Amino acid sequence: MKPEFDTMNWERRLNRIGRVALMMILLVVGLPHRWAGGATLNADALSQVLVIAGTGDSQALLRHVARRFEQDHLSSGILVDVPDSIGSGGGILALQKGLAQLARIARPMKQREQAGLLSIPFAISPIVFAVHPSVTGIESLTRRQILDIYSGAVNNWAQVGGRDHKIYVVNRERGDASRTVLENSLIKREVDWRAGKIFFSTPRAAKAIANHPYTIGFLPLSVAFGSGLKILSIDGVQPGEASVTSGEYPHFLFLELVAKKPVTGWEQKFMRYLFEPKIRNFMNLIGIYPVSGGLPPGL
Repeated sequence: MKPEFDTMNWERRLNRIGRVALMMILLVVGLPHRWAGGATLNADALSQVLVIAGTGDSQALLRHVARRFEQDHLSSGILVDVPDSIGSGGGILALQKGLAQLARIARPMKQREQAGLLSIPFAISPIVFAVHPSVTGIESLTRRQILDIYSGAVNNWAQVGGRDHKIYVVNRERGDASRTVLENSLIKREVDWRAGKIFFSTPRAAKAIANHPYTIGFLPLSVAFGSGLKILSIDGVQPGEASVTSGEYPHFLFLELVAKKPVTGWEQKFMRYLFEPKIRNFMNLIGIYPVSGGLPPGL
């Protein structure tokens, strides 16, 4: 596998490209099936586009929800765009600069990001270790085995009960939401996770695992489901709803949407839509567990 490099920090890119240019990129690149053929963009059209920028951890889920939301509001002509990942911080920055109406995040907002914004957690997403289907004979790894694989101490599947073949490791950058969860719940500063290639978005990490035999990586359960990967238990515990909510499986993050206060219009309607029973039932089917308690204050 070839490593991927984060060629430029998102905030620097945002400032360098500029507000108007980036809006055109979001509309033309993010909505190719809607604005093909050189259609003229006018103020009325722009007011009916809801851009939800940010993390890749909820990207696939929200793209599905966006299509259902559009169908349920067909007469309004609302278009919901969920562009490729720019990270939680990038989503918040795009929201603050008026380039998106909602930000999707997979980590708590930092204090400096909170002014004038409302964050709504809507689901819990387990973080799992998944392998390419070529990895056979292994259904579960112990915490110690995972630490050894990601520190480089173990580099052959035979060392953990599998075939005699080199282990290829997909890793994430420091600060990634899934990696941060594991640093707190699994690694606990015991080892240096230096093994593997670094990928800078969840969809790219999933694609790398799915496309390369004998590869392991970590990612949200819902993304692993949609990628045809084999999901491993940790110390024999599977990432089910009961084990996650009880704390037996402590490796999870909250998926949230962020909006400017006060939350009104299409932003409010979309956030409320995530709490409708049909959407919450769909989340359960793909390994994302809706937060309990119904609609939060502010919606």
